[in-house]
Amino acid sequence: MRAWILAGLFGIGLTACGDSQNAAPTPAPASAPVAAVVPSPSPESSSPAAEAKPGSKWDYQQDEDKMRGATTYRAVLASDNFINQSFPYEGDVHLNLYLRKRADGDKDVILHIEKGQMPCFSSSEGCSFKAKFDNGPIQTFRAVGTSGAHDDAIFLDGNMKKFMSSLRKAKEVTIEVNLYETGRKQFTFTPGGLDWKWF
Repeated sequence: MRAWILAGLFGIGLTACGDSQNAAPTPAPASAPVAAVVPSPSPESSSPAAEAKPGSKWDYQQDEDKMRGATTYRAVLASDNFINQSFPYEGDVHLNLYLRKRADGDKDVILHIEKGQMPCFSSSEGCSFKAKFDNGPIQTFRAVGTSGAHDDAIFLDGNMKKFMSSLRKAKEVTIEVNLYETGRKQFTFTPGGLDWKWF
């Protein structure tokens, strides 16, 4: 499945960043695979967490920490639409919505762009993205960047319950993010059919 080419990105290696960054983002080569940024979970520890429900677009993965007797669960949903960007990120580009419940019980909502950058300098001001659930009001959510040098993912920072509650009830979600040298772009998702037992 296309979405799980990126599965290793949100395993144990990717964490939100709290450090300030002042340098302008530098475009990474378009040919550099995302999976190379963070090692993928080993085949022994990674397995499908659940079968997708009929009509559902969610994919699932889980990683078992046998030493600690704990499991990390992930669900990913690719945007229904895609955009085209200029060099070096040209081509059809989707936004992926990741839900992750870590082995310690903490939860993350992560937005990941397949090609491109979402600069989010984790200063005191951080950054944000906008979301609209069905025909409801536009909501602004605070976000932080990753701990690595790559700017292709941002983490929801606060308002987890509000986001998840809205997501659970929505038939369609539109998320607007700011892309480096591309500006604000909107992506639509059909979140129905999520297996909520882990999230």
